[in-house]
Amino acid sequence: MKIQTPPQPDQEYKLQYRRELKLLLSQPSDREMKPCPNCDVLCPAHQSPTCTCSCSPECFFAASNMSSEGERYPVEEKIRPLVYSFYTLRVCMPCWSCEGHYKSNGFEVSKVPKVWFYSRSLLYPRLISEHLSLLKSHKKTFYD
Repeated sequence: MKIQTPPQPDQEYKLQYRRELKLLLSQPSDREMKPCPNCDVLCPAHQSPTCTCSCSPECFFAASNMSSEGERYPVEEKIRPLVYSFYTLRVCMPCWSCEGHYKSNGFEVSKVPKVWFYSRSLLYPRLISEHLSLLKSHKKTFYD
């Protein structure tokens, strides 16, 4: 069976791709704007609710601020840096995560780490997938 070659991207597709990439690149870093939703924690050094100097995945409040049900289900410790990174991207908002779990024998993996997220564009998941493939090819991921 012969499979038809895909059509070449048209001008509108290229413009949309460029707009989405510019949007991604224009997002403020976690040094410019707090990534955790609704964070109103005062910075200990400057006593400011907008200061970002103490923002990090290790922030005491990050685990609950990044979860929709922070009191009952805070973001798990081992997946927190990745969830924080997604929030920092601002264009791929996480909606569910799991740090992964081992079976009772402690050696076999029963659940691999995962982060589910929303994206308005197909470009962002594609870029993430390409990056993960590159990391895997260089044996830089935990599950090779």
